[in-house]
Amino acid sequence: MGPNADGKDAREVTRSAGASGIPATQPRVGRGYRRKVDELSGGKLAYVHVPDTAVGGWLNFNRFYFAQVGKQGAVIDERYNHGGEVPITSSIC
Repeated sequence: MGPNADGKDAREVTRSAGASGIPATQPRVGRGYRRKVDELSGGKLAYVHVPDTAVGGWLNFNRFYFAQVGKQGAVIDERYNHGGEVPITSSIC
């Protein structure tokens, strides 16, 4: 990571998992993957990361899924899911 595109004055940055074992960058994971899925699919697929299946995850799912309902399909990513009580994948099928 550094201020110059050519790598001059770059520095190494190490990120570690928090106490839960979940990577500290998890909130940013969704944004990067959403951009990548959009790019690779030519804008045809939505991407939604579901961080858990409790209230917060359900709110996150609703926010990002319904914002992209005009897409032809969706990638629902439950990696690093903390668990919870709502089986999201079965409720959208």
